[in-house]
Amino acid sequence: MSWRRYLRKAVTLPPHQTAQKACRLVFRNIRRIRERQRDHQFSTFNSNVDTARPLNRLISAPLPIDLLNPRANLLLELADRYLRHEFDLLGSGRVQVKHGMICAGFDGRSFSPTSIETDAKGGWLEGLINQANISGAKAVYALIDQPYTPVDWQLDFKSGYRWSESTWAIDVKSGGEGSDIKLPWELSRMQHLPQLAQAYALDGNDSYRREYRNQVLDFIATNPPRFGVNWTCTMDVGIRVANILVAYDLFASVGVEWDEPFRKCLHQSIHEHGAHIVSHLEWDQNIRGNHYLANIAGFVLAAAYLPASAITDEWLAFAVSELVQETKLQFGDDGANFEASTLYHRLSAEMVVYATAITLAVDPKRRERMRETIKSHPRYHPDPQPDHAWSDPNGMIPSQHFQRIARMAGFTRSISRADGQVPQIGDSDSGRFMKIDPAIVRVNDELVEDHLDHSHLNAVIASMCESPAPVEFEPALIRALVSKHGAAGVADLIEPVDSFPDFGLYVYRAGPFQMWIRCGDVGQNGNGGHSHNDQLSFELAVGGVPVLVDPGTYVYTPSQDQRNRFRSVQMHNTLCVGNVEPNQWDSGRDGLFTLIDRAKPVVIESTSQRFIGEHHGFAKPFRRELTINAETIRGTDQIDLPGEKQVVFNASPLVTSIDADGPRAQITWPDGRITITADDGIFHVDQGAYSRAYGYVEPALRCALHFTQTTMNWSIDT
Repeated sequence: MSWRRYLRKAVTLPPHQTAQKACRLVFRNIRRIRERQRDHQFSTFNSNVDTARPLNRLISAPLPIDLLNPRANLLLELADRYLRHEFDLLGSGRVQVKHGMICAGFDGRSFSPTSIETDAKGGWLEGLINQANISGAKAVYALIDQPYTPVDWQLDFKSGYRWSESTWAIDVKSGGEGSDIKLPWELSRMQHLPQLAQAYALDGNDSYRREYRNQVLDFIATNPPRFGVNWTCTMDVGIRVANILVAYDLFASVGVEWDEPFRKCLHQSIHEHGAHIVSHLEWDQNIRGNHYLANIAGFVLAAAYLPASAITDEWLAFAVSELVQETKLQFGDDGANFEASTLYHRLSAEMVVYATAITLAVDPKRRERMRETIKSHPRYHPDPQPDHAWSDPNGMIPSQHFQRIARMAGFTRSISRADGQVPQIGDSDSGRFMKIDPAIVRVNDELVEDHLDHSHLNAVIASMCESPAPVEFEPALIRALVSKHGAAGVADLIEPVDSFPDFGLYVYRAGPFQMWIRCGDVGQNGNGGHSHNDQLSFELAVGGVPVLVDPGTYVYTPSQDQRNRFRSVQMHNTLCVGNVEPNQWDSGRDGLFTLIDRAKPVVIESTSQRFIGEHHGFAKPFRRELTINAETIRGTDQIDLPGEKQVVFNASPLVTSIDADGPRAQITWPDGRITITADDGIFHVDQGAYSRAYGYVEPALRCALHFTQTTMNWSIDT
């Protein structure tokens, strides 16, 4: 973080908080110096973990494996690709991830491959693993069934940039221009492992069981705790341990028993993951979001699956207490996540749902012991005065928590189209907590994940809230967890509404039109790390087809220019005044995850057919009025500024043509068309871009109405 951001933060805080943050920073740096020296001198593999007792089983009810049958061919095809270490993540396309591979590059930039000759006995680890961990790494690698080709877990397999296994995790840098640290992080979240377990449940092919075992051992051996790129971000540590454990339990639920050396190695690694999470929490007194929630959710699973002990019970008590508090903080009363992003809403909601379900599956006697531990404010909390105002003195999880979960589903249901897809509001990094039933579609004979289909979230929450038996596998898994001790039906689903003032999103439906209007703050309690300059912008679907859209996110750190382009006002369906951004960001890398809230948007009127909003991001207030009925949408944009202005309309890639003639533009797609007509001005058509998921980009058309008046009326008709 730059000194400018430190200074700007400092002046907004009371003096005592500024002093506290300064002291914490000093002590943290002193502690890191000591920890760095220790970890380079002594092995970070914790051989003192008591692995005599097995990991807990939480999926005890027989799962309806027959619910996998409708997706059997797809699951088996995916699993066979995982056997070959073929992955398609964050725009990589399907590639086989291995040492020495040649990568396609990003935006014309690629890095030369690193030549690493592997061998079955692990001798190749010499020189890669730091000296203090080499013997432990070799011992783990020796457990792998051969033949086996190791995965390169340190590689950005798009650009070819490679991090080092021997770099202390906190010293790891994000990489050179064109590289993306999210690629190794995404792969190392291990979200494909539960799919291997499902494939094994379908046909009993032992290759899937063997692959799970080998990949886990491969990762443990080549990623010693606190070293390399995959221990840098605690969020990814939490997601990884959760997926390893759910896959482990799914295998066990269909009768798999593991050999003793692997069982003990896995047990030790789970404990190491838990210890790392609790000592590297991504907590901040003023700004924290999905990263800290992922820490807590992963910590819940690690502690719940580890055998009960004084330490793990305290871990679990702390994690569950924080889960309740962060759910209250990060989701508004309308059920929407506070990061001003529909995609991060899904990610964070998944974390809450799975961590809650796992908590309910814990043995009641253990939960009873934990109640007193919660009240005693465990020593792990980073805040010396934690707020536990929402804790239930008579139980682990209060009723308000389940009501908020039900509202999370209400938000997703309300904003979804009939096909289950949601509009892209704010950032999308395609992040997930679990991919038990990913929305996979076949495009040109290739399997592609539909990241905008959020229907599974509604289904898994419904399995917690409703009594009918689930008809899909993932909801059945959640039901098996929450009903283990009679906790099913913990809340009622919330009836859909159309206004979400906490998020700043308003939904309108009339005739063939479905419209989503954005008018709210930048999120994250003012930090705006995942918000865009989308104030008073809208998305429009006609007959269920997305026509005018938010173009998405594309990438974060690999290209600062592209990052800023996709969150700019020009990429949203709203008014533009020259090159002015209504909300500003800092320059350079420090500004990639902030958006300074200058626009201060307000909703003036929101009724069933009319919306009026205003923001102050330009030199004068900008007001937009929209009237929506079954025949037409009428808009009035007003700003008391001279000179040329633009109203931008970004089209979906489904749009095949935009024909402009003065103040009129006709937008056509295979099954329909709309016409935008303005009082005056001239429409210009040019090439835009659309990102359906992180790392993907494709051409799309856009048009902009250029005018000089202070008031512009326009309409959209079919």
